Formats: sequence, structure tokens, C-alpha cells
Amino acid sequence: MNLDKLYDLTAVGIKTTALLMLTRAQKERPAQITAAIAALFLAVCRRYRIEPRRVLEVTDRIMRDAQEKHPVEMRAMARYLKEELPDA
Repeated sequence: MNLDKLYDLTAVGIKTTALLMLTRAQKERPAQITAAIAALFLAVCRRYRIEPRRVLEVTDRIMRDAQEKHPVEMRAMARYLKEELPDA
């Protein structure tokens, strides 16, 4: 996959997909959730032959920009994580 395709993504779309994935994992222990997400992320990066660090950098930039452009959506994601995921 061409890394430039990540720049076309929206924070709202990323958030929606992330929350769908977390909904299935929320009953697991925090360590299990964290490791499973990391394992999936690394496997997907390998599958598409993209550098994980670059994906994280681009996604971080998109999400930080969204804090200003879509504050309600980003607060909703933070609230979901706080209320639906178990404490560590």
C-alpha cells in the first residue's frame, strides 16, 4: 500500500472503525486488549508492507488536527474509551 493513501483518511472515519473494533474487545483485560491491538496493527503493516512508525506518525497528525476541527467527535471517542474499557 502506498503510504500517501493514509493522508486521504478522515479522523471521523478512523474513529468509527476504531470504535467498531474496540466494541468486540471491551470485555477483555486491559493488557489483552492492548497486546491484541498491537499484534493486529503489526500484522496489517506487514501485510501491506508499510512502516508501522510512519503509520503512527501520520495517524497521530490526523487525530491531533481533528481535535480542533471535530472536537465533539474526538471527545465522544475519549468518553467511550473511558466509560466502556475496563480500568487497568
